[in-house]
Amino acid sequence: MTRLQRLIIIATLATQLLIIVGATVRASGAGLGCPDWPKCFGLWIPPTSADQLPPGFDREAFNAQKTWTEYGNRLAGVTVGFLILAATIAAIRAWRRKEASRLIAFEMIGTILITGGQAWLGGLVVKKELDPRFVTLHFVLALVMLGLLVHAAWLSFHTEKAASTAKPSQGVRRALCLALATLALVSVQVVLGAIVRGTLEIVASEDPLLPRGDRLAEVGFSDWLHRKVALATLIAGIGAAWMTRRLPVWKHSRILRFSTTGSVLLLAAQVGVGLTLAYWTLPAISQVAHISMATALWSLLFLQCLALRASTTVKD
Repeated sequence: MTRLQRLIIIATLATQLLIIVGATVRASGAGLGCPDWPKCFGLWIPPTSADQLPPGFDREAFNAQKTWTEYGNRLAGVTVGFLILAATIAAIRAWRRKEASRLIAFEMIGTILITGGQAWLGGLVVKKELDPRFVTLHFVLALVMLGLLVHAAWLSFHTEKAASTAKPSQGVRRALCLALATLALVSVQVVLGAIVRGTLEIVASEDPLLPRGDRLAEVGFSDWLHRKVALATLIAGIGAAWMTRRLPVWKHSRILRFSTTGSVLLLAAQVGVGLTLAYWTLPAISQVAHISMATALWSLLFLQCLALRASTTVKD
């Protein structure tokens, strides 16, 4: 494994971990643990007790646990930013030495630019006091970053080949189309889930005394649609996996077996976690698991599509 490959893989895994950390911050209600940005209570290192607060901040509202949870998220974001920067520099150098494709370098440059935009957007999220629209955009951009990193990692191991003049088999084309449809449905689910979550926060702010388990009933159409699309996603994902499993390339592609099997397992797990959110009063651990598995599922489905597309360049 080359240095570039290692750096891109580390950056990809770190980005996935950062999304989990962000989900933990949101589920724990620590999104405003630091009321300002980029500093926290006007300090680069936040206080551990209300007595350490600078003048002008409300000591009654200070919560050390939430403050340090949010601050940990910011530190994790900075760390991931430096990892992506290191991978970007390595990609540019490898491209100049003709050891890697230009596309990898461009994708990494795009990723580092989005990373900078994410830092700015994170500050805006705090300034707008967790406005659901900006929180949703923040999450969607994180998914775009993850997609660029996964594709760059794929390219670092698989050089793009010219398509074979042989027509790909009907089985491969069907499996690829259904996998792409599943990926599209998961993308829709991510946005719908963010809308549901944002609506729940609005409901909670309007009626803080409303029991947590009753809030979903107030969400309405978006929650109903989220559940219906979840069923369609599960059916499409199982179908794509079944078709992929029947292909001759299945025996020869470890990445295809890993991504396909992993995506089906995560789809099933997502349904289980979704049920706990619907009927067990929205436990925080389920919220974190739901968001974390959604991004991992998206990455695995994307990888499955890349592996299937690569198989179309090989004659049967």
